[in-house]
Amino acid sequence: MDFQTPWFDFRLIGLADGWTCDYTCRRETEDVCIAGFQFRNVQPGRLPACRLEFRVPWRDMQIKWMPRRNMTDCHHFFPGWWNGGKFPYAVTHNQLFYVFANEAGQNRLAFACSECCRAVLATCGVSGEYIECELFFNTTASDPASGFSFELKFDRRELAYDRVLADLAEWQARQYAPAPIPETAFLPVYSTWYQFQKDVSQAELEKELPEAAAAGLKNIIIDDGWQCAGNGGGDDMSSTGEWLPDQTKFPDLAAFSERCGEYGVGCLLWVGLPFVGKKCAAVYEKFRGKYLLENDSFAILDPRFPEVRRHLVGVCRRLVSDYGLAGLKLDFIDQVHLLGRKDPMGEEDAAGRDFRSLEMALDRLLDDIHAALCELRPDVLIEFRQFYSGPSIRQHCNILRAQDCPGDEFQNRMRTVDLRLTAAPTAVHADMMTWHPAEKVPVILRQLLNTLFSVPQISVRLADAPEEVRRALAGYLKFTGEYRELLLKGRLSASHPEHCYPVVSSTLGDEMLIAVYADGQVIEPPCSVRRVVIVNASRRDGIFLRLQSGAEATVSDISGNLLRKETLSPGIREIAVPSTGHLLLAWKTVNPYYVPEQ
Repeated sequence: MDFQTPWFDFRLIGLADGWTCDYTCRRETEDVCIAGFQFRNVQPGRLPACRLEFRVPWRDMQIKWMPRRNMTDCHHFFPGWWNGGKFPYAVTHNQLFYVFANEAGQNRLAFACSECCRAVLATCGVSGEYIECELFFNTTASDPASGFSFELKFDRRELAYDRVLADLAEWQARQYAPAPIPETAFLPVYSTWYQFQKDVSQAELEKELPEAAAAGLKNIIIDDGWQCAGNGGGDDMSSTGEWLPDQTKFPDLAAFSERCGEYGVGCLLWVGLPFVGKKCAAVYEKFRGKYLLENDSFAILDPRFPEVRRHLVGVCRRLVSDYGLAGLKLDFIDQVHLLGRKDPMGEEDAAGRDFRSLEMALDRLLDDIHAALCELRPDVLIEFRQFYSGPSIRQHCNILRAQDCPGDEFQNRMRTVDLRLTAAPTAVHADMMTWHPAEKVPVILRQLLNTLFSVPQISVRLADAPEEVRRALAGYLKFTGEYRELLLKGRLSASHPEHCYPVVSSTLGDEMLIAVYADGQVIEPPCSVRRVVIVNASRRDGIFLRLQSGAEATVSDISGNLLRKETLSPGIREIAVPSTGHLLLAWKTVNPYYVPEQ
């Protein structure tokens, strides 16, 4: 079946067994249209495994933006046959949109799919003179239905790619109401993972807590290890499933949580939600035959069984209630999938299941967990992470953390900016930042600044840290606290994704904050806002400015210590702002109609 848009044609392949498709194309503007596909069948049955194809001329497109996790596969072109030619999108994996832009960052073609829960596979890349795209729907088991639908929105407006991306993300999220975001979700976090791994204990954290609170860290996440003896590796899930504190490590977890509260710090626990380790024999035997996957060490629970969902909801509720927790870090949800796996239950109904669709069952589980925890405390914190970060799953969490990238400040910058561009209003957190005990303060500050537009998570033994490091961390957190609303809730703009975003800015009301990460960038701050803060996050001292109006400038270090003041006249000039320092500009004349060159 062939369908038309104003710019290209679709081909739909795979309809059978009585399924039909009604097509609509609604043109919102000259350069924006929405294609709608409504599938129907007289008899309820399995949704049709169909494929949608289209292609567009490959002209003036050098950048491909897609929500993957690595610099090499999300902002660049690559062969369409990589990964078998199919990238997965589902409630557990990203969100389906692509933006093709030129090297000036101007959109040439962008599109998004409204389906964000059920699995969709996509391939989209250069083939000869065209960008060829294929979308594969209903490739996993589905519950019987007599209809389903989805829409594709196409945008050819010649605007900055990030503006188009934000509009597509907002459109895509309209059918999924995001979870309420308490203000505590935007407060900096102390995490145990990278420094302690599983060798974490109440005694050690009693020493860390006062230092973390003094630095300005307002939540503490006790990661993997609280529930098991020993200090095994991060991929050892053999002791998961019971979710009870190991008494040798945490003899009184409730008392520690209460102690955190005395310092004004919320306490959260890590939970590897789908895992049941085979060392937890009673739990493993209880759910035998109700697993998606097993190996010699652990199994992954299948939420299509109602008793599995009741068990996991009960575990989460018990932890928050019994230990007075501020919330939970729910990890490894992206392991609950059948993408590239054989369904152990087959296509037909298995005894005891009330869902065939794994994605819909997982959605129900997460909805039930969120509702149960909000019943206990409306401001409960629930952290998810990349990959599971699309609008469907954001109904059930209020924190999204960047995918693990220990020690890689550039990936941390890219991943947090990617999330900020697409995941509003959810609080975006950086991956945990850690450093060598003898590391120099400027190096530490540059790592922190690479995640400036997200909530910082710190994983360092602060009790043993040098005083100058603790002082620098406190100064940085004071700076980010002063500009928290602007940094975390402003409208984000980020140049050159193909170069890992060398300049990033956030605007809120009449204030703007710009971070410069690469040498040699010439910044043209707009004189249409009242106040502009420019942070030198590069290794090189000095910032190049192109000023259209005179301004009063104040140069400070990141802790707010004044270095000097001066009056600047219009023109291009280099301002002596030290690495990790910042410049505050106050215009002599504000021009609300001024638009800087792109």
